[in-house]
Amino acid sequence: MPSLELPFDYGSLRYRPNTVVAQASNPVIYGRVQLLSVEQEMAFVKLLQQGAFTVESVCAWLAGAVGLQAPRPLWVNVPRNRVPASHWPFGDKEAQLCFATVELPNARPLHFDEASSDVVFNQARLDDVLMAKIATFDSLIGNDDRHGGNLLLSPPAGVFVIDHGRALGGIGTDSTSVWLPPGPNVLLRRIQAMPPHRRHALKQPLRQFCEDCVEAVDKLPLDTLVESESLREMIRRHLHAKAETLCVEMLDAIGIPELAGINHSGSRPTAP
Repeated sequence: MPSLELPFDYGSLRYRPNTVVAQASNPVIYGRVQLLSVEQEMAFVKLLQQGAFTVESVCAWLAGAVGLQAPRPLWVNVPRNRVPASHWPFGDKEAQLCFATVELPNARPLHFDEASSDVVFNQARLDDVLMAKIATFDSLIGNDDRHGGNLLLSPPAGVFVIDHGRALGGIGTDSTSVWLPPGPNVLLRRIQAMPPHRRHALKQPLRQFCEDCVEAVDKLPLDTLVESESLREMIRRHLHAKAETLCVEMLDAIGIPELAGINHSGSRPTAP
């Protein structure tokens, strides 16, 4: 069992119910997790290799720290004998610590390009400010995979961010030797297409959210979240560098004039 200083609740995958719901290179098991608190939860358990496990864990912690809704994260011990042999990706290991998220009630993917305005704004509550916050979070972590399937709608709670396997420079993919630049930020592009008055109204909430991101990065418990010392240092450098310039970059990207209190070196904004 991991150290008692855990970033998330910890549990073990039970035998039943236990269903393979994704059969890609990283299988996903839908099953019942027994937590240390004696509580049980139905959860989606991702059988991820170490890099992807690290990415999902770091991004889940950051999402919670900046106030974005994400499914409750868990660290789950998965014994080999509770997974079909054809889906066990960890070789001869008899058990593996895996990342999981608790099932959300009535959840479905939010395909915002196809959804009606009522679904996007009233059920998902994906207004301009929330869209800007998610776009900013994706810029911070370098996530280029925020399509509609990676936003979940769970009424009446609204929209939840999920699946960050391609964030943090691709270290969760097979390209572990190269820090990959992020691709297009889908939600940022939508904001850039908004009329000027809507973009201007985002100035203050975006500035505050960038400050929240800086604070979250400062408090990120990488020693607990990341086992590899070299990977820990790589993530630390990336996130701190990105947080320092995040506000200037986001405001420039959406065409809002530079704010008072932010200098051209990209340092943090001063308090208003």
